[in-house]
Amino acid sequence: YAKELTKISNRFEGDVSSARQTLLAKAKSLLGVPYVFGGTTTSGLDCSGFSQLVYKSIGMNIPRNSLEQYKSGKEVALSDLKVGDLVYNGFGTNGSSHIMMYIGDGEVIEATTDNGTEKNKVMVSKLELNHRYKYGKKLHGFRLLED
Repeated sequence: YAKELTKISNRFEGDVSSARQTLLAKAKSLLGVPYVFGGTTTSGLDCSGFSQLVYKSIGMNIPRNSLEQYKSGKEVALSDLKVGDLVYNGFGTNGSSHIMMYIGDGEVIEATTDNGTEKNKVMVSKLELNHRYKYGKKLHGFRLLED
C-alpha cells in the first residue's frame, strides 16, 4: 500500500505546498463535527475517519485505520512536522490507537472524545508533552506528502 501512496503523492510534486493548504482548509472545515466511533462522514467522524476524509480532499485514498495510516507514511521527528503531516499514538492494552493532523504552531486537529477541555468532536489541540502522557505512549510524526 505504501507504494500506491507514493505514486499518488508524486502527483503533487512541485505543488505540495498547495496540497498542504487544501488539507488544512478541509480539516478546519470539519471543526465541530461530532465524534462517532467508526464514523467516516461529516455526520460523525472518528480519528482515522477524519484523516481519511481530509486526505480524500486532495485525491489520496489512505487506509481506514490509524495503525495502517501510520504504516503507510514516512516517519518524521515531531520537531520537523509540516502542515498536513499526521501524528500517531498507539495506546491501550486492547490495541487501540489515535491519529491527529498537524496544522502548524504546535497544534493538531483531531476527532477525539476528550482533549482535556473539550469533548466528543473534531477540535484543535496543542501538541504538547501532556498529550503524550494523556494517551500513554510516545507520539510518532509521519508524512504522506513528500516535498
